[in-house]
Amino acid sequence: MVRTDSASSIVVSGTCVVQRTVLMIDGSETDRRLMRSAFDEAGSGCQFVGVTNWREALRYLNTGLSPDLIVLTLDDDLSGLEFVRILQAEPEWRSIPVSVFSGGSGYREEKDAVHASGVSDYRTKPIDFDALVAVASDLRESIDERRASRKPAVRQ
Repeated sequence: MVRTDSASSIVVSGTCVVQRTVLMIDGSETDRRLMRSAFDEAGSGCQFVGVTNWREALRYLNTGLSPDLIVLTLDDDLSGLEFVRILQAEPEWRSIPVSVFSGGSGYREEKDAVHASGVSDYRTKPIDFDALVAVASDLRESIDERRASRKPAVRQ
């Protein structure tokens, strides 16, 4: 089941800026809520869509919606990397940045497998909420930088 955990828009000088969307894939509802709270605390202004597994994420993407960022959690299970391979194979999804969070124990092997899949952003799950807020802030900034680089130049 795909469900929007929260929604918000950013208002700058009275104009509504296109909303940022984060797709979070994590089997733990508690972890999804914690990540959403961290993004909210970081002032991200993101619509946060939480799903429990990568198959639900594919159903979401197949609706034609395209998030600005996908946050994928691996918990002693590299099956989520199959999702990354599918993303890389689809031209319309290939450019969506993916941030992988690990809760697993096999750090070195897992990190190597994540990088081999084409994902460059690999992080261990912070156990401290303030650290998670800092990560959410960094991810929000990367969304904004990516969006800014895609904007066409304004002619005067």
